[in-house]
Amino acid sequence: MILATFGDIHGNAAALEAVLDEIDSQGILTIFHTGDCVVGGDKNGETLQILGDRAIPGALGEWDHRLLRYIRKRKTLEKKLDPDDLERLDAAYRQCSSGQLEYLNNLDRLVTSTIDGVSIAVCHGTVNSFQDVLGADAEDAVYARQRELHPAHVIVSGRTHETHERRIGDTLFVNPGAVGVHAGRAEYAIVSTEDDPWCVEFRVVEYSV
Repeated sequence: MILATFGDIHGNAAALEAVLDEIDSQGILTIFHTGDCVVGGDKNGETLQILGDRAIPGALGEWDHRLLRYIRKRKTLEKKLDPDDLERLDAAYRQCSSGQLEYLNNLDRLVTSTIDGVSIAVCHGTVNSFQDVLGADAEDAVYARQRELHPAHVIVSGRTHETHERRIGDTLFVNPGAVGVHAGRAEYAIVSTEDDPWCVEFRVVEYSV
């Protein structure tokens, strides 16, 4: 099995297209994303349109969740977010059509799949919360707990914007980094179980800002 994974697009459609173009050029058909598709860049609707048109499965991110609750929970969000973040959230909401928001609404917090006998779990933060973090500096026990909560051969998470991998028992943990937060530089990962040991290749794609 060979899969490509990415996340933390944050409304940067140009970076997303650059990553997808490179993935397509390698003939990789299995693709997952780790959420936070929106809020940050200025092409939020376009980003969701690309993901929706290609029916790319992925996890619901923290900012995705906030965008879906924006109108109904605006007063609550105003108390929790600083003015700049609230302004970005408002801009993202105004850029997205109802159909594009429906793509977000259909994302689950945990996406699971089994391909060629390899079980995969994809989340934004951790398997039980999109607000928690599986960081590169976390102790092995933190990763082992995730494995206990949801046993899978490959667990992919995002949120930290930092690429890293960790092996705990027979589980491979992968964070593909961020597509849309580094100007002119988008990150993603390719996971291969074709050879033993399984390998992760972190890729960087340059694109025009």
